[in-house]
Amino acid sequence: MKIDFLKRIKKEIKTDRKTYFLLLLILVFSFFFRVYRVGDLLGFYYDQGRDALKILEMIKFQDFPAIGPTTGIEGLFLGPFWFYLLAPFYFLGNGNPVVAAIAISFFDLGAIIMLFLIGREFFSKRVGLLASFFWGFSYYFI
Repeated sequence: MKIDFLKRIKKEIKTDRKTYFLLLLILVFSFFFRVYRVGDLLGFYYDQGRDALKILEMIKFQDFPAIGPTTGIEGLFLGPFWFYLLAPFYFLGNGNPVVAAIAISFFDLGAIIMLFLIGREFFSKRVGLLASFFWGFSYYFI
């Protein structure tokens, strides 16, 4: 079954090389813009510091949170998945937030691909590419 899935993907790419080449360009340049000078330009604000301290406690085996970070609404919390997602990258980077930022950039590439697939499925390949382009190069997400 896995082999059939891979064959289907390979066939799809061969039939429309231009579209997938454009998607690859969007992915490469999106990733480049996200990680270019990330060490110099990374903003480390209150919420990043709060998350880094909580993850440091996890790495030192002091605390394993059952609730996540707070929201702007008193008494409302996000799930703890965010901490557990970033913990390996803070561990590998020895607490360096740049490593976590680069990991988030990789996750964002997955979001760009998913946006292309959803746009392609519901509308057309052109819509999927446009959605991926706007997400990939949006000032807010870079």
